[in-house]
Amino acid sequence: PGNVRGPRASSAAQAADWLSENPDLVKNQAVSAGDNQDELPLHDVKILEAANVIAGPIAGRLLADLGAKIVKLESLYGDISRPAGAGGFVFYNANKRSISVNTRTEQGREIAQRIAAESDVLLANMRPGATDRMGLSSEKLAEINPNLIETHVTAYGWTGPYAHRPGVDPLAQAITGLQRAQGGNGLPPMFLGRLAPCDYTGGAMTALGAVMALFARERTGVAQKVNTNLLSAGIIMN
Repeated sequence: PGNVRGPRASSAAQAADWLSENPDLVKNQAVSAGDNQDELPLHDVKILEAANVIAGPIAGRLLADLGAKIVKLESLYGDISRPAGAGGFVFYNANKRSISVNTRTEQGREIAQRIAAESDVLLANMRPGATDRMGLSSEKLAEINPNLIETHVTAYGWTGPYAHRPGVDPLAQAITGLQRAQGGNGLPPMFLGRLAPCDYTGGAMTALGAVMALFARERTGVAQKVNTNLLSAGIIMN
C-alpha cells in the first residue's frame, strides 16, 4: 500500500517556543458550541490526555462535554486512529486541543511536564509504565503537581500475568466471554466490531472515576489515582 506523508514535524525546541507563545493552551476556555461554558460542571477543570484510539479518548470526550479543558498530547505521528477514517477520530476527540510532542527527548518531556503542572487530571490509556517513559511518572507528577489526579485505563489492569501486554477491545470481548454470549448457544462467537463495547464502557468508567476523584479531592484535599481496564468493562456487561 502507498504511504501518506505530511509536513515535517516541528522540533521540540519549536514546540517549546510555541507553548510559551500560547500560554492559554493550559487555561480553560469554552469548548461546547451553544453552551455557556461557565455553567457546565467541569468548566474550571484542566486535563492532560495521553491517549489513543477509543477508550481513553472517549473518556476525555465525555469530560470535555461536561466543560473540562482537554489538552491532548500526541506523538509526532499523531493518534494512531487519525488515519482510520469514517470520522471516528473527530468524534472521539471533539472539544479538545492537541499538541504533538516527542517525549523521547528531554525537551519533549519538559513540555509534557509543564502542561501536567497546570492540570487537574492526567488521563492515559497506555500500558503500565508507559507514562513513566514520557516523563510523567507518579513520582514526578507528585513533585511538580501534588494535586494532580492520575486516571489510567489499561487493557488488563496493573497486576497479573497480562498486565504489560498490549490489548484492544476485540481481545477483551473474547477473554470476558462477550463474543461467545453474542453468538449464542451452539453458534460461533460473534465479534461486535463497530460497537467496541469494552472500549466505550471502559471509557465511561474512566470518566466516572475521574469525576469521583475530583469530587473526593474537593472534599478531602487528597489527589487520588484511578485505574480502570477493558476486562473490567467486559465483566460488567456479562
